Amino acid sequence: MIIEVPPSSVRRTVADTGSTLRAQIESLAEGEDTCPILLTTTTYMGTLAAVRHCGRLGIPMYLADARSVTPSRWSRYTSRRLKSPPISRPTEFLNWLLEYGEKEPGKVLYPACDETAWLFARHRQSLQRFYRLYSPSADVIARILNKKRLHEACADVGLETPPTVYPENEESLRLAAETFTYPALIKARTQVFWLAKGSVVRSSQETIRDFRDFRDSQVNQDDSLTGDPFLRWPMIQAFLPEAAEGIYSISGFIDDSGEQFVCRAARKVLQYPRRVGIGLCFESAPVDPELRDKIRALCRRTGYYGVFEAEFIQRNQDGRYLLIDFNPRYFNQMAFDIDRGMPLPEMTYRAALGQREALKRLVARAKSADTAEPRAYCHRWKFRLMLSLLTALGRFEPEEAGSWRSWLDRFDRGRRLTDPVADSDDRMPSLIDRTGAFLTWLRYPRSFIKEMLGAWLLWVVTGS
Repeated sequence: MIIEVPPSSVRRTVADTGSTLRAQIESLAEGEDTCPILLTTTTYMGTLAAVRHCGRLGIPMYLADARSVTPSRWSRYTSRRLKSPPISRPTEFLNWLLEYGEKEPGKVLYPACDETAWLFARHRQSLQRFYRLYSPSADVIARILNKKRLHEACADVGLETPPTVYPENEESLRLAAETFTYPALIKARTQVFWLAKGSVVRSSQETIRDFRDFRDSQVNQDDSLTGDPFLRWPMIQAFLPEAAEGIYSISGFIDDSGEQFVCRAARKVLQYPRRVGIGLCFESAPVDPELRDKIRALCRRTGYYGVFEAEFIQRNQDGRYLLIDFNPRYFNQMAFDIDRGMPLPEMTYRAALGQREALKRLVARAKSADTAEPRAYCHRWKFRLMLSLLTALGRFEPEEAGSWRSWLDRFDRGRRLTDPVADSDDRMPSLIDRTGAFLTWLRYPRSFIKEMLGAWLLWVVTGS
């Protein structure tokens, strides 16, 4: 469900912020290295990457979450653990941020998920009274997180996107269902506070049925608060088989002037489930110069600045790249970029503090870093577990499983592998990660079955 937080529900005391609090924030001058960072969404791997990287630089890392036991919260580089309401209750969460910021102003606040990217932008005026932000306006984030607006901006700068239609009444839904090429995907227009899952459809009847089910599952959304009654209407997008093994991503940083820009590229080589799933293994890849320039143009067109990850599908028949997502915040594979000489968390930190010269030096150093040596990213223990289970279930042939184990060992032996959790210098997050996963599977066995056997069942049904 998409949830808008009306400004009137947020504590009004922020409007009365005195000069003392302003002075404390403004006193963070160029060269100040010890301003703490406050991060939320502590289950995300991007948060853990930021905690470790900035913590090793001596920057105090404060983590706020409703959950007490998450990998990031128990990193040795976490300076303080705070209890906050869950982000799923955004009014309470925002009021907590404002109350905490009023008591201890001046911390850097940066998003690590779509929900916080949206909330921080939507309430930037209130939050920036207490925090150092590096977040674009709400309209900019809306252009990025609303797929229809994102696709329009992509067309303006010459970036291709998959064939997609956006029905906004029953007649346009019927017409789209009758004329669209199948198979197709029913997907959300935005991932912000979205609870429903998408589906693959193969006929007009399936499309109309699944589309209505998807839309009607969002009945609790208050359209008068979002200002866009069609955000709860999903979109219909062409299903591209290359999504299983043809994902190419460009991630990086751009500052608010558009001048400081640096990026890296990677290819997703294995995901789970195999057909439509979350990436397990990535390899470094050369940056496509044309895509790089168009991504930079997209940021300028939309007004976006900060950390980003742009995902593309590469078509088999002609090699064309189609943009499928743009993440305006820290992302799960960020540790991979840090290991490849692009310190994204420190870049946002220096930018938030207004340390322009320090930021320029970081960007220049990242541009000159040697990225020729192949590197890989893999969540080791989860990869090995899934590989063993899916091999036992017949989803992988033993030879294929063996080749993937050799792939992992080759990068691991050469010390060219990034694991988002395992770290010999910071062992507790890995223990928490494993324990939490197994406790969840024991507590919710149906979830375990769905996660472990989903790919196998999909293969049985579809043969792919």
